[in-house]
Amino acid sequence: MFRKFQIPAFGLIAALLMTACQSKPPTCGDESTQTELRKVMIEQIENEARKLPFGDRIANQPEFQGFLNGITLTLSEITSDGYNSDMKKYTCQARVTASASSIPKQISDRITYNTQATEDPGPPNWIVQLNDKSPFVSTLAQVALNATSITGNLGEQSSLPYVERLYLAQQAAKNPIDSASMPTRYGTLSVNEENKLLFNGKLTEPVVEGNNSLSFLDKKSFADQDIVLVQNTGGTACPAVYIFVQLTQAGATVTKTFGTCSDLYQLEQQGSKLTMTFAGFLGPAESEQEKRAAAQKRVVYVLENGVLSKDGKPM
Repeated sequence: MFRKFQIPAFGLIAALLMTACQSKPPTCGDESTQTELRKVMIEQIENEARKLPFGDRIANQPEFQGFLNGITLTLSEITSDGYNSDMKKYTCQARVTASASSIPKQISDRITYNTQATEDPGPPNWIVQLNDKSPFVSTLAQVALNATSITGNLGEQSSLPYVERLYLAQQAAKNPIDSASMPTRYGTLSVNEENKLLFNGKLTEPVVEGNNSLSFLDKKSFADQDIVLVQNTGGTACPAVYIFVQLTQAGATVTKTFGTCSDLYQLEQQGSKLTMTFAGFLGPAESEQEKRAAAQKRVVYVLENGVLSKDGKPM
């Protein structure tokens, strides 16, 4: 004997709708999506930082975690490409802006991400995936290392070995400039096909010829003078040496070649005085212990009033 049960049509429809809604992830701009996306980005920033030089050690410091906790990530201009019912996924775009008390200026970029339902039996039943290949995460990773390890003065943060602080100072100050040429108030420095330095299309005096390459790393200006830092890249025995090119209305003046062969440095400007601090360097023929000891030494070059000195002595 069978009994017939009647289910109200309204109840059946409601049950089906509830099931469908539960299998759908939150939308791109939903607050839960934004909260989870921020967590994902912070995790990726830490993971990326650990891949950078000295990053794995620095990321274990409490100051690094404090920096990450202090970052504010703001999402705006959120858009969606719609919902893919087969994949149970929203594809999203947004602008993310990072700010913190230890970041000198806001960092902002466009990112893409998606929210997707999972087959997990329990909540939350969905995930957020950051699909973007923009430099946003890698930029913040380097900023996080810099902010953890330096405050603009090599002596103020002493918990890290000197060579590591020097590297981070260099990264923090590096200018994203075109290394093929350098415009100044008085003309343009460039490198010709023979790897020689030119000023306004003519060879400098004395002639500067690159070993492997010549690169323009930085430019400092004061009063009526521009000064350009030029790197002459070598090999493993001596990775790099440097010159300053001083530019005025009268033309270009080239300093003597200087440096320790290390490509780790910090360049600071105080008025018309430029100070360049290097780590010491020993080549591959020396023992690892000797190379580590040399790298902890500081060598300071100063350019002031046209005179270049090394550790306080004119060159």
